[in-house]
Amino acid sequence: MSLITAIMLVSMSLFFLPSLFVGVVSPLATKLAIDIADNSDSGMVIGRMYALGTVGAIFGALMAGYLLIATLGSRSTVLLIASLYFAQGCLFAIIQGRGGNKLLLFATLLCTGLASITYFTSSFRSQCYSESSYFCIQINSANKWSDDVRLMALDHLVHSINDKKTPELLHSPYVHFVDEYVEQRLGQEAISAFFIGGGGFSLPRAWLEKYQGRAQLTIAEIDPDVTRVAREMLWFDDQGANTNIIHDDARVALNSIESSKKFDLIFGDAFHDISIPAHLVTREFNELVASRLDENGFYVVNVVDNPTKPAFLLSFVKTLRQSFSETEIWFEPDQVGRTTFIVVAAKTSFVDNFLTAKNGFERSWWRWPNRKLEKALVLHSIPILTDDLAPVERLMSGTVLAGSH
Repeated sequence: MSLITAIMLVSMSLFFLPSLFVGVVSPLATKLAIDIADNSDSGMVIGRMYALGTVGAIFGALMAGYLLIATLGSRSTVLLIASLYFAQGCLFAIIQGRGGNKLLLFATLLCTGLASITYFTSSFRSQCYSESSYFCIQINSANKWSDDVRLMALDHLVHSINDKKTPELLHSPYVHFVDEYVEQRLGQEAISAFFIGGGGFSLPRAWLEKYQGRAQLTIAEIDPDVTRVAREMLWFDDQGANTNIIHDDARVALNSIESSKKFDLIFGDAFHDISIPAHLVTREFNELVASRLDENGFYVVNVVDNPTKPAFLLSFVKTLRQSFSETEIWFEPDQVGRTTFIVVAAKTSFVDNFLTAKNGFERSWWRWPNRKLEKALVLHSIPILTDDLAPVERLMSGTVLAGSH
């Protein structure tokens, strides 16, 4: 099936009947309340029922987002709410004296037994090492023969691969590129860097080893659980290092740093595959990034897009050109399907069109020729992304559909 068809069928099969039964309660309860009240009070009754439903929806959303999912996990939350519904049904049935208490008791015991069996089977057991308010965080061994290489997956996407014995060995090609590119442009001197997103902290961990604690690293990671898990399971140790971790949105964090503080590098690694925070790709944010870079500093962002029609990539680069005089697109050749591009924006130019790794894995990256890039930007009608208009989902729709077959 195509991706859209599969999503529709799965959503209907999983959510249609539960949504129908839950949705039936409110109009039935409102009708019963109107029948009990005087006709002159029907408007007040309807307003009161609507208000109660709205309060319940707000309270439920807050409870799920801030407490239940982070504390119990999504599966246990669903089972808890289902149990509460069932208990309420039993309670009201007993009060009304309908259906027979023996039959009700049997149904209760049967449902409780089935729920217990399914809960303790693997199908209902969470696969997450930790389920935070943002992600299902999974830690797996990347090598079936050894546990010395581990990966972190946030929901279903692998974000980091860390090597226990060799921190400087960077398995992810785009992270490896940043390390090589920084060395090409800035040499071996310790740098000052701001990270938009921490993930498994692969590159900060590598640079703590490479620069022996001399590099000034500021990392904005929105999820404190991600940092905790990286320390517990991915050998990230920033104790005593010149490292500052800010658990906040990257735009808020960067804006809160004093304006006199300048960075050699700002690395954007907060894109969750094709899920892109729109407020981190706009012209206004790019202006903020440009103002926090040193004269020879540069901004690096990894972007996943459709290689044949990269609408978002081109729109992002067109927007960057409003704030930076130099923009580059790099990619690793021979990628199949969706391609990970590395976008570089700077105030000064970089002359090379090819980059070959000097450390770690044997890799090379090519730069998209400026002539072809200029032609692509002219041919495609693409918007400049702003805080007022950033149609990221529409621009990425071609990538989603292209990866669905």
